[in-house]
Amino acid sequence: MSWSITELARMSGVTARALRHYDEIGVLRPARVGDNGYRWYEREQLLRLQEILLMRQLDMDLPTIARILDGDHDRLAALWDHRERLLAQRDRLDRLVRTVARTIADLEGEEVMPDNELFDGFRFSPATLDELEAKSPESSKPYFDELRANTAQWTERDFAAANEQAADGERRLLALGPDVKTILVGHWPLIRQPTHALRFPEFAQWCGTTRTADWHIRFRASVVVYGHLHIPRTTYYDGVRFEEVSIGYPREWSRRSKPPMPRKVLPA
Repeated sequence: MSWSITELARMSGVTARALRHYDEIGVLRPARVGDNGYRWYEREQLLRLQEILLMRQLDMDLPTIARILDGDHDRLAALWDHRERLLAQRDRLDRLVRTVARTIADLEGEEVMPDNELFDGFRFSPATLDELEAKSPESSKPYFDELRANTAQWTERDFAAANEQAADGERRLLALGPDVKTILVGHWPLIRQPTHALRFPEFAQWCGTTRTADWHIRFRASVVVYGHLHIPRTTYYDGVRFEEVSIGYPREWSRRSKPPMPRKVLPA
């Protein structure tokens, strides 16, 4: 049985425009194209589209998805892998749901939530590593191996200290009061968007934490300064200026049209 592009769009919820784009970039070719230019899809393409949508749910970009689907991966093994990733994601969301429910109960006076449980579901732990690796491409495995080796001897207290760093910064910023403007300076970008410029997008997970994603708004930042990405530039997010000030390594300078120079931060 064959389905037209319109029928497939209706079945899957993917627009016909997106399906045409998938064809153009080679991630989902139709089974055949009629003399009139109409695209037709069969069960094999439906199964491939299902895999594409599963991987999109895991925040994979289309080039990465295409490499996985066109590689030597066994389809059944890939589906089992997707299942494990989804289960890991579900476990994390379940913890977040429990945390939100307990926070609501705390605010409504039904129970007092212990301070050390306020961030349950956000903490860095061995389970966090498992969840991140489950969501990551195979090319990231060496980095997880290195991170596990570096934290192999960590105790629960060591993991708690790592989590405390972000929590301590947040407490100090909250103590400033609602009228104080800030300049936020850190090694990593506060938000994910600057990592979209990376040549290898899977490295984004090593570029900070989502716990700081709204700090530039919550703490009234005039400018945010960071340096981890080695991509010096000025960008704006939510009306706030972000300055990447790293000059990078000398081996990187030859790739740029201009030598690295100090960047102006103030006046903001």
